[in-house]
Parts: sequence; structure tokens; C-alpha cells
Amino acid sequence: MQSAALSLIPGRVPDLPDVVDSFLEELHEQQRTQAAYRSALNRFLNFLKGTPAGVLPLAEIDFATVNDFLRHERASGAKDSTVNHRLAALRSFFRWAGENRLLSEDPSADIDFRPVRDREEAHFLDASELDRLFQTCDRNTSQGKRDYAMLRILADCGLRAAELRELDLEDVDFKRGALFVRNGKGGKQAWVYFNNEQRKRSSTRTAIKEWLAERPICADKDARQPLFVTRNRTRFTNQSIWSLVKEAARQSRLPIEKAERITPHTLRHSYVTRVWEKTGDIALTAKAARHSSPHTTLSIYTHIRDERLKNAAKELWE
Repeated sequence: MQSAALSLIPGRVPDLPDVVDSFLEELHEQQRTQAAYRSALNRFLNFLKGTPAGVLPLAEIDFATVNDFLRHERASGAKDSTVNHRLAALRSFFRWAGENRLLSEDPSADIDFRPVRDREEAHFLDASELDRLFQTCDRNTSQGKRDYAMLRILADCGLRAAELRELDLEDVDFKRGALFVRNGKGGKQAWVYFNNEQRKRSSTRTAIKEWLAERPICADKDARQPLFVTRNRTRFTNQSIWSLVKEAARQSRLPIEKAERITPHTLRHSYVTRVWEKTGDIALTAKAARHSSPHTTLSIYTHIRDERLKNAAKELWE
């Protein structure tokens, strides 16, 4: 079925920038994906403008055109992982164009992603270190209860900062014992389970309940009510969540070299590592991390991969 946006341009083949805009419009609910794809596709358009042929009609873009663009990106200093992201954006665009009968075949289909070396090893905190981080929150105050609940969700559910900020009141389901992540990485939606123990004061359930009892009523009665709000009763930004975590790390009295490296993603890494330690199941760990493949999990969590290799080597001699 043809895109509704493209149906507004009848009687002619739309220009490539118009097609790109139509594609991006259909991603409007996936804001982070849209921003990343917009950046990649704008770079592609700017590259074409600098070539002798200029911006080509979509049907005239071929393997050589896309390959030249990716080579140009690498020559400009882009890392292999960044070039891969730009290729992924182009593939998604070309696939969409094909579905809308604007393109007969994907010109990027025969281009392979660049092999990427393992990323820097993920840093994580053990249970006692997490407790020291949580203890920085004064749970006798409204702000302390809020900060404690936010830290627990990051560490106990493995949410990313952007996913935490997007949580709404309606996304909490105490009966299910889960949070609904409405727009995760790549636009994915998922239920993420938390510690729903009612009798424990240290459970995630209790932390959220304590904050909800204190949460101020927002003046703005729009359809979406954020679960966590600032002193000004507005939704947190990614940067303000980072600042909250960094301040807790500074006050935690953890070793300076450890505290300085703590970010919201450190808490996510801690969650994923605990799932692996408890289950020993890499497929389940990948699912808990909401990765598309266990290979992604192993490429990020090199300490998990190395432990598996060590155990495999040990078993060879038993």
C-alpha cells in the first residue's frame, strides 16, 4: 500500500528529498529512530549534492552510489560502527520505498556491514555497590523517594535513560509487576518486570509506591502524565537523569575511579550481568536486555563471554 504522505504528490515521480521526508514522517512516533535516520539520510543527500550528477531520482540510485557514499563516510573519519548505522538507515529507507512501489530493488542489498571490534567492556556494579548508591537517597523526603525509585528502576529493570524518562503513570502495572516500555531502542515495545514483593521495603514495587504517594499533580492535563517529574513538575530530560545518577555516584563513597565511571548505562549493565549470573542462560539474558540476538549481548558484555569460554575450557579437562 502506498504511503499516505506520497499520495499528496500525484501525477509525477517525487523528488528524492520528498521521498525521504515522507519516510521520516511515518517514523514520527519513534523519535530517536527518526532523528538517527534523518541524520544519516541528510548526509546521503548532501553527499549526492556534492557529486557531478547531483541528487539523483530514487530509481537511479545503484550499488555504486551507495558504496561511494559509505566510502566517503569512512574517509571523513566515521567509525565502522557509525558507517554501519548509516547503512542500516539507508536499508530501512530503501525497503520502505520498495513497499511503496517506488523502487524495484534495494541498491544496498549486496553491501555488507563492516566488522566491528568488541566495544569497551561494560562496567557494572555488584549488589553491595548498588546498595551504597541507593543509600544516597533520603527516603524521608519527596525528592529522595523519587530519586530512589528512579535508581531502582534503572538497576532492577535495565531501562535506558531515555526509556525511563518516557515512562507514564499508566505504564506501571503492579498486578503484573511490570513496566511498559512504549518506545525502546529501535522503536521496540516491551513489558519489563520488576521486584514486586510487597513486604520488602527494598523492593522496586515499594520504591515506586512511595514515590506515587508523594508525586505532585501536574498542572498540564495532557493525555500523557509522566511517572517521574522534576521540581518544576515537568518530565525529566536524558541529561537530568544522567546528572541524578552522577550525583548519587559522587555521594556514594565508592572508590573515586569506580564512582567517576558510573552512568545510567552502568546500572543497565549491572542488571544484565545479574540476570546472567542468576540464570547462566545467554538467550534469556539477551531477552532480558531486549537485544535482538545473543550475539549482541556477548559483543557488549565481554566479561560474560569470557566467563563462558573459561567454563567451556574447564569442562574439556573434567
